[in-house]
Amino acid sequence: MIRLAAAIAVSGLLAMAASGASAQLLDPATLHVGPGWDTKCATGGCPLYQGTELNGYHGGTLDIYQNSAGAAALNTPDLLILGVPNVDAQLTSTLAGSALGEWYPSATTGPGVSLGSLTVAPTVYGLSKYSNAATGLYGVMSSGQEVYSFLGLSGDHSNSYTNWYGADSTLFPSLSSTSGFDIYVFGLNTTKSTPFSGNKLLNVAFKGNLPQGTFAVAYGQTNKLAYTTPFTEAGVRVPEPASLTLLGSALAGLALIRRRRRRGGD
Repeated sequence: MIRLAAAIAVSGLLAMAASGASAQLLDPATLHVGPGWDTKCATGGCPLYQGTELNGYHGGTLDIYQNSAGAAALNTPDLLILGVPNVDAQLTSTLAGSALGEWYPSATTGPGVSLGSLTVAPTVYGLSKYSNAATGLYGVMSSGQEVYSFLGLSGDHSNSYTNWYGADSTLFPSLSSTSGFDIYVFGLNTTKSTPFSGNKLLNVAFKGNLPQGTFAVAYGQTNKLAYTTPFTEAGVRVPEPASLTLLGSALAGLALIRRRRRRGGD
């Protein structure tokens, strides 16, 4: 009887351990966010903050790339999570509902296959208490919080308010008054013929520009693993390349004018 009781107790502990393992999924952290299908930085390699962190995307187009070549297909839907600095206006239902998703067999191979509109405020993975389900707004992440744990999801813990604020206030001084990030959650529904597995890419295009400084990360699950985006691979909304070129030209022009004025005063 004692041996039987001990065996039952051990089996109970094993069952609890197994249950805990499935609840706290292991995190391979392989979902990269880039500036869209068939662009130079779709799969990474274009950091814009402190040399090795953050990847930029422009306007309202971005991609989610599965870095792991051998990754199994993720359960549907996959999640796109946006963090909008709260000094900007909140997203409208029109903008939130306008985004379209496409599936690509790789970052450079087309054509794409339409996945239709994004699911706004998907009630999966325990997500249900949205502040505004019409726009996908889950809530406001503030100091001391990190986006995945803020949403009750397991995964990488580097996408914190501290890291996001530090990057935004450095890249865009006008955002230094940010006190929180409005967190939006959208779903992309894949199928058996469009599985989000190893080295596949999901392209997302909003019909309008997302606010400057908006962070984008992704989330997905298999039965055993959680796939997330570390801070080093998160995307952040930056000005269009043309805008940067115009800014550079304007600065160069101002510098030339100043030099001419100095020479004229000599």
